[in-house]
Amino acid sequence: MSNKKFKFTGITIGSDEYTLHQIVALRDFGTIRTGELGGYIEKEENLSEIGDAWVTGQAKVQGTAIVSGDALVSDDAWVYDNARVSGEARVTDKAQVYGNASVYEGAHVGDRAKVLDNAQVHNHAYVYGDAQVCGEAQVFDNAQVFGEARVTGSACVFGDARVLDEAQVKGNSQVFRIACLAGTTKISGDKRVLHNRGTNNKFRITEITIVLKRGSDEYTLHRIEALKDFYIVKKGQLGGYIQKEENLSGVGDAWVGEDAVVFGNARVYDNALVSGAARVADDARVYGKAQVVGEAQVYGYASVYDDARVENRAQVFGNAQVHDYARVLDDAQVHGDAQVDTKARVFGRAQVSGTARVTASARLSGDMEESGGLVTHGFQK
Repeated sequence: MSNKKFKFTGITIGSDEYTLHQIVALRDFGTIRTGELGGYIEKEENLSEIGDAWVTGQAKVQGTAIVSGDALVSDDAWVYDNARVSGEARVTDKAQVYGNASVYEGAHVGDRAKVLDNAQVHNHAYVYGDAQVCGEAQVFDNAQVFGEARVTGSACVFGDARVLDEAQVKGNSQVFRIACLAGTTKISGDKRVLHNRGTNNKFRITEITIVLKRGSDEYTLHRIEALKDFYIVKKGQLGGYIQKEENLSGVGDAWVGEDAVVFGNARVYDNALVSGAARVADDARVYGKAQVVGEAQVYGYASVYDDARVENRAQVFGNAQVHDYARVLDDAQVHGDAQVDTKARVFGRAQVSGTARVTASARLSGDMEESGGLVTHGFQK
């Protein structure tokens, strides 16, 4: 019996030079359900039958490019030439990956970013904005390249480093160990930039502390103070509490406000906001323009990003993801490997768990529980 996971729908797009075919799922896998429409590929070889890889939305994959493993290409993203997207990588929005470029190991390329030539983005790195990574360059190990930054030649950016604005990293240069390059900075040749903490002129850790108890563990958290005006924050304004400077990015407009706490290896970055009495802990990530407010909690390895919002007493934990314009509120919980995305809403005492996905304009409320299905529309309670 065939175990094919997709087929062509018969709907095509393209030009005189190429024809792309829309795909539809033939079986359940990952968060995809039988009958779910996907994006467009030029030939079956563009999308692996093995693993949970998928192409969705208006995304396009063509040429000899391959999407494999558990990778996702979505929105209006475009992967072509001989590019490879694999592992748990994501290529979203209007991003492009082409040439012989590779994106893998949980990396994310979004917005209008481009990865091309023989460049590699991997190990949970994030390239977004109008950034470009090209040549033989590599970005990896939780590093971020964004704004209009360029990483070219054989340069490497890694180890939680940030390259942003119009900064350029060229040649055999290396930027690593939470270093940050911003503005119009340019480095080339064999230069190495590491741990330049002086680039954080956004906030400081004050002497005001609290001790937070969690089970048998205790954490000493420090109140932060803004060192300059940015976004809705004013110079001298006291913020919430963090355990260490790495919990809050020193670049972008991200902020921890009011009595919110961020601790463990959790990180808040880009333009995200954590405020009220919210808690972000463990290895959780809050980024993009996401907001975690009220008494909401995000912990474990969970991620909240894009323009998503978690509020009231809602909890997102495990490996769960809440993104796009999704909302999780009231006493709702999202956990396991579940996803809530697009413009979906989960509220009341609803629970989304396992490999469930709540997407599109779906509404899940009351005492409703979803643990493995796909909810795409309607109001369920």
